[in-house]
Amino acid sequence: MTEPAPGGGVRSLVAAAGLPYFPIALFARLPLAMTLIGSIAMITIVRGSLAEAGAVSGVLGLTSAFVASVIGIAADRWGQRPVVLVACIGNAIALTSLVALTVVGAPLWSLLLVAAAAGGTSPQIGPMARARWIGLAGGRSPAALTWAMGYESTADELTFIIGPLLVALLAGALFPAAPLLLAALVTAGFGIAFAVHPTHAAARASRETVPAGPVRDVFSPRAVVTLGGMVLMGAFWGGSLTTLTGFASRAGHPAQAGLIYGVMGIAAGGVAFGAGLLPSRFRLTWRWMTGAGILLIAMVGASTSADSVVLAAWYFGAGIGVGLTIVTLFSLAASGAPAGRSSTVMTIMNAGMILGQALTTTVNSQLVAVRGPSAGLVTLILVGAGMLAAASIRAAMREAPRPCRTAAP
Repeated sequence: MTEPAPGGGVRSLVAAAGLPYFPIALFARLPLAMTLIGSIAMITIVRGSLAEAGAVSGVLGLTSAFVASVIGIAADRWGQRPVVLVACIGNAIALTSLVALTVVGAPLWSLLLVAAAAGGTSPQIGPMARARWIGLAGGRSPAALTWAMGYESTADELTFIIGPLLVALLAGALFPAAPLLLAALVTAGFGIAFAVHPTHAAARASRETVPAGPVRDVFSPRAVVTLGGMVLMGAFWGGSLTTLTGFASRAGHPAQAGLIYGVMGIAAGGVAFGAGLLPSRFRLTWRWMTGAGILLIAMVGASTSADSVVLAAWYFGAGIGVGLTIVTLFSLAASGAPAGRSSTVMTIMNAGMILGQALTTTVNSQLVAVRGPSAGLVTLILVGAGMLAAASIRAAMREAPRPCRTAAP
């Protein structure tokens, strides 16, 4: 294993990526934050059915989750550039087709079919970016990798702030399909730019110098528990989206859902970016337990009032727990990723989050439609309790040695 080079910290890691990489990778992941909520908004407005909107959004998310690991394995095998290129082109076409079918009033089954294609071609920019950082961080200080995972979580949160706000603004000011059309355009532009950026080679650096670990090592007991936490994290995102949409719709202000969602994202992004400043003695597993506890308390508090200001305050508190939890989960996954399997591990983690989001979006949308948004908060309390239980199980497990990594050339 190569020792960290002197001075090989955050600054050298940023220099290795290059400044143009940051806006490219940031905007390339924006469509993911727009497609799920954008499809819900478009179909709810055009077809007048939250249940149909939840079904389409759920299928889109589920197929993205199930295909993500295949995309990750393909990227580890053939490199990110060709895989992401094909995915971006296919995704842009699928999103445009979904808009067209919705506008012409096509039957629901056709929307579900195209939604599956859109989910299956999701280019997985976030996990691909994390895999690149793992390759670039080889031989640098552990703090550099922690910073990279924190930055990526902050970038994700930032897009989940901008995405819902853009959906609310574009759908209201222009037309319901505008958010998905913009998502297709951004995927075709920034997504392709991300695919061809020179950092794509970093994700394969360790594989070229060290034999790739077996795929079964990706699913060690510790990794499975961590993945379970990410599924619950996605469930919280999806449950929050549908619950807030229900509260906002009942109050006659549908745009408020995106605003409160954004408030949570602001808190989560700030905490995620600052996670690298936490002392090393504050172990990752304890950080996970702390974040899960904060999230659970916030959801119990949110259940006490339906007032939008009170909900926003409690969701801001939930965002603190979300930010601490999500960066910790990705850091745990990165530290245990087998050699040459970075893209696989990161896409599986992201797939777990999308899977949880899709399942809860589908189920909770039906629950909220039948029993009201307060029932959705019960779902979120159960998710928070499950997250705390998973964190406790992971904290009780003995830590494995950090895998050796070879410095990227």
